[in-house]
Amino acid sequence: MEDTPLGHIISIRSETNKDIIKNFTPSQRRIQSEWRSWQAGQVAQEMSRDDYYKAMADLERTFASLCGGGTRG
Repeated sequence: MEDTPLGHIISIRSETNKDIIKNFTPSQRRIQSEWRSWQAGQVAQEMSRDDYYKAMADLERTFASLCGGGTRG
């Protein structure tokens, strides 16, 4: 809800209408700029495909061991 402080910030961060953005106050521009910078940093930190598959295989082995996978009692 835009009538709360958090909702107001989220609406600024998610705004894509160029006509609205060009009328942002300096404070609103700062909020949107900081958000875009943070998002750009997150994209740069994404893991490679090989690292992703390795992490998923490790997770699968962990769950299998928790459930007794591969062992017979």
